[in-house]
Amino acid sequence: MRIVVCLKQVLDPEIPTRDFRWDPTTGRPIQGAARLVIGTFDDCALEVAIQLKEASGGGATVTAITLGDASADDALRKAMSRTADAAVRVWDASWSDLDAPGVAHILARAIQAIGGADLVLCGRQSSDWERSSVGPLLAEELGWPCVSVAARLEIDRGGQQARCCRAVDDGFDDVVFALPATVTITNDASNVPRIARVRDVMVAARKPIRVLGAADLQPSAQRLTPRTQIDDVSVPVQTARCELIPNEDVAEGARRLAERVFATAIGRPSGEPEADTAARIAATGSDAAGGDVLVYTPLVDAAPTRAALEMLAAGHEVAAALGARVSAIAVGRRARSAASHQIARGADRVLATDDPEGQPPNGLIVAAMREALRVSDARVVIFSADAQGRDVAPAVAWHTGVPLITETVSFAHVDGRLTWTRPIYGGKALARMRGLGVPQVVTARLRVRNPRPESPRDGEIVSLGQPAGASPGNIQVVERTHESARHARLEDARVIVAGGRGVGGADGFSLLRELADALGGAVGATRAACDLGWCPPALQIGQTGKAVAPDLYVAVGISGASQHLAGIANARSVVAINTDAQAPIFWRANLGIVADWRAVVPVLTRECRLLRDRGA
Repeated sequence: MRIVVCLKQVLDPEIPTRDFRWDPTTGRPIQGAARLVIGTFDDCALEVAIQLKEASGGGATVTAITLGDASADDALRKAMSRTADAAVRVWDASWSDLDAPGVAHILARAIQAIGGADLVLCGRQSSDWERSSVGPLLAEELGWPCVSVAARLEIDRGGQQARCCRAVDDGFDDVVFALPATVTITNDASNVPRIARVRDVMVAARKPIRVLGAADLQPSAQRLTPRTQIDDVSVPVQTARCELIPNEDVAEGARRLAERVFATAIGRPSGEPEADTAARIAATGSDAAGGDVLVYTPLVDAAPTRAALEMLAAGHEVAAALGARVSAIAVGRRARSAASHQIARGADRVLATDDPEGQPPNGLIVAAMREALRVSDARVVIFSADAQGRDVAPAVAWHTGVPLITETVSFAHVDGRLTWTRPIYGGKALARMRGLGVPQVVTARLRVRNPRPESPRDGEIVSLGQPAGASPGNIQVVERTHESARHARLEDARVIVAGGRGVGGADGFSLLRELADALGGAVGATRAACDLGWCPPALQIGQTGKAVAPDLYVAVGISGASQHLAGIANARSVVAINTDAQAPIFWRANLGIVADWRAVVPVLTRECRLLRDRGA
């Protein structure tokens, strides 16, 4: 069993947001005192690779590969200090600014150059540019299936089949799949990276690192040609805006906090985004150019999902700016019958592929999208940046050779140029990008915009039939667990009470649930709280969990690491309860109190209940 794990060395994601700086001359972050580390998810992938090697009883080898100059050797030596058997660095000076398809092509050529592999592991996304696309693109380059956002990976003794737990948007899938395959790894309590032993560090320092260059790999110049361009990177100015409740008398402070919190939770009607959010997502310019904006709209029970409705809203905004029409792509059981819902929500045309099997495999969706591109004059193709979209969008872009821009939050159309803005480095900076050519495949983050209201509209329904070249793939779902059946959907909650490491244990979350009940909200958690087993992974919020956009977010015992703040970027009002007045969460919060949460939360809960019972 030959296992290859792809690593990337990045600026430490834990650097505080207020200390992050960008150098426009080099197009790189200023390192300062921050160290370089293996990316968060790549580190988890390395741990999974080592665990599989140990479980094989000597029947597996692990090779770590990275793309970078000599400074990346440190990441490879760290991998070997954790008992990776070999390390390969791939580098040529002309590869310094590759986009995701170019990176995937180089990595695929490197894997082939070292004799191939039975299993390739990648992090689910990088910790710097957060593209979420190199793993799926690498799978397409190798011609293998891709299993994304996986954990708890097992290989059968024959080495022909693997099994893992794969995170999906509403729970988890237990899947089996044939090897060879590419798997992208997410964080999980089962794959917390180990600390290398001193002896292994010393041994790794003496091991050779194989270096492969352009002459060794002979990559395709066409594959390396960038399809996207970065216009600029901006770092939002961080200014403290938090109003602190006096805490000389903690109980009195908690009562005053309750009045403010309850008013925010109950008094503000839910609806359209705040004015600043609306301005941020609005298009500018209106050069009518015609064509289509294709929007993939996932279905459940013959109805578009919340993600589908948000993407239709995004498609409508882009189409209005371009003078184009919105064509929704629907694939699944009774897809044609769902067309009226999509037209009422903004689609001018629905291209439908009925699939009697219900949940369509990714191969069928890719084939349907390719057929839709063939029969339309598409300028933009939009997917949601969810578990399915992050797999399918790269595959569509790879097969059609068009630009791919992922994780976007807004766009602009000025002077005939369409640009997209996406967060990078855990939301510490914003990159403005554009595709070099049309159509452009784009994934848009969820919870940035609200669905359009339903209204009577006329539209066209076109049957795509069963697209040629559709492949069901060889990934079989053995069991599906819907976490949303056991927990309120965080993505839909107006109020969220979330706890972090400072809560101290699972018992503390029972008090947070009481506060959430008093406010009519849901409970969330940080990655640390989930990794420690205090909360199920379905409640994790942040860059490595779910992005939420509640009216009120109450952060209890949460320091405010940048990865967590990335998940609450669209919260309207944030309340922080923490003993550390210098915690980064206060830089994001609108209202806060510096006090022990154990003294604040019970009073806060009691007072909110009293206000609720009085009908305040």
